[in-house]
Amino acid sequence: MIYGVNARTKKILEEVLELPRDERAAIAHDVLASLGDEAGDASAAWGDVIRRRADDVLAGRDHGPECRPFLADLRVRLRNGE
Repeated sequence: MIYGVNARTKKILEEVLELPRDERAAIAHDVLASLGDEAGDASAAWGDVIRRRADDVLAGRDHGPECRPFLADLRVRLRNGE
């Protein structure tokens, strides 16, 4: 939660947090973009992380931790002819 803000800001945040995930993501993107250079360093750093992870996946070095349970289940299903 945000501390040290006025009641209006808290109300806006509460309303935003009730929105579906994709709408919250769009708002977060727009807010970060509005920061201009202040967000540039973080944005560039995340871009580097995303590129590195994508390169690892495409090169077969990693499938990402989120994919491992899915891939294990998929292998079992394929072995069982599902």
